[in-house]
Formats: sequence, C-alpha cells, structure tokens
Amino acid sequence: TDLFGVIAQGGSMATAKIDDGDLVIIRADTNPDVGERVLACIDERDYTVKKLVTRDGQRVLESCDGRRSRIPVDERVTFIGRVVGSMRGYVEPEADGPDDAES
Repeated sequence: TDLFGVIAQGGSMATAKIDDGDLVIIRADTNPDVGERVLACIDERDYTVKKLVTRDGQRVLESCDGRRSRIPVDERVTFIGRVVGSMRGYVEPEADGPDDAES
C-alpha cells in the first residue's frame, strides 16, 4: 500500500474534518471513485484536496464548504490519490542538529 501524507492549507474541507495544518493521509490511486475525497494536481502545479462528485453528468472536484468554484475533471486534472485519514495538530519534528546534542 502506497501511503503518504500532505499538510492541508486552507479551510475549504473543514466540514469534512480536514482543517488548515492537518496532516492528510493519502493512498496513491489514479482512479478514485465518485464520492471519495481525493488529492488532485491541476495544471501540473497546483495540488488540492477535494471531494469527487458528479454534477449535471460531469465529474467535478468540489470543496466541502461549497464556497469555492467547482473544478471540472478534464485533461488539466491528474489524480494523485484518495484521502484515507487525517491527523489534527500534527507538528513536524525539528531536525536534530549540533545544538540538540546531549553532553
């Protein structure tokens, strides 16, 4: 299983219990199902976590707060994986350096 984590930025998925600064756990999957929360890349440079839904017969990426524009799933969208969990209050460990050495 290919799992990895990304740090969420922004609050568009707060109603899905993913808040700014949360560690989002992703399972690599380039073909997610409608209804799943996904990590997608737009135009090969912008990454977003959204819900994959169908609206008017077309698959779109939608924020859970409903305040952001829907993103049509077209040639600009590459699926990276699906969300399998999140961790609130994650703090990146600091790198050990010479100042951290015990004497």
